[in-house]
Amino acid sequence: MMFLRTHKHPSWATTLAAKKLLRRLFQNHHPSYSSKSTTKPFFITTPIFYVNAAPHLGHLYCCLLADASARWQRLKGRPSFFTTGTDEHGLKIQQAAAACDQLPGEFCDSVSKQFKDLFDTAQIKYDAFQRTTDERHINAVSAFWKRLEKTGHIYQGSYAGWYSVSDEAFLTEDDVEERTLPDGSKKMVSRESGHAVIWTEEKNYMFKLSDFQQDLLYWLNSQRKISIYVWLDALINYISALGYPEKDISPWPPDCQIIGKDILRFHAVYWPAFLIAAGLEPPTKLIVHSHWLVDNVKVSLIKIEVYFL
Repeated sequence: MMFLRTHKHPSWATTLAAKKLLRRLFQNHHPSYSSKSTTKPFFITTPIFYVNAAPHLGHLYCCLLADASARWQRLKGRPSFFTTGTDEHGLKIQQAAAACDQLPGEFCDSVSKQFKDLFDTAQIKYDAFQRTTDERHINAVSAFWKRLEKTGHIYQGSYAGWYSVSDEAFLTEDDVEERTLPDGSKKMVSRESGHAVIWTEEKNYMFKLSDFQQDLLYWLNSQRKISIYVWLDALINYISALGYPEKDISPWPPDCQIIGKDILRFHAVYWPAFLIAAGLEPPTKLIVHSHWLVDNVKVSLIKIEVYFL
């Protein structure tokens, strides 16, 4: 398990430019901000889980980590706020619904309920169960997008590359490889996940990640821009759970965000950049766990049942 601290003495704020950015964002634009109050609720999140398939042991494990942390804070007398939920946007969800001969909305309702029922059966004590199809979340995404667009961080452009539908991400040439199937045919796949990739060329909205190169230098290598796709929508669940933009999101920033290693890049690079661009403080800490394996195969790729006695 990996721990990444990104606040207090944040890695991305080691440069002079980043320190000036902190002062500008959290003192000039937020005069009431001085330091975290000890009465601030302990805010912890899990990812929102894809509803392209039923929940498995890995999803439950992630929620148990967050639930245990939240309960520990309550035992110490500190209020806590714990969010989890389901991500219901993306091509792979549309494909999964079609494979089950269901409308996307009906399919999402069914699988999201399976996640909620699993967590309730395990007595996970969450404060908010987020769904990206909820009206509150949709309104928050719209407001966040307009904020980034108004400040000039969003632009239209063209992009071409290897795209993994399962991973919802573009991959570089170094991230893919050709594999031979049992029938002798060949296909390109992600080196890390093994998921098939397709060459994709399209026009889309882009985020000017290069504007935050100095602030994110600790994490960046050679990448200069990204496609928005479903990730901006999904990541905003962490603030829509608090009522953004209509309500005060005073528990923000998260004291801890628990994620799987496969989505580290999105949470350790893109998410902080989105937040800084919108004038919001990045999370305090990431806890990154590995995957549950059965016979060295990730449990999400095999059929496995979870029972409670």
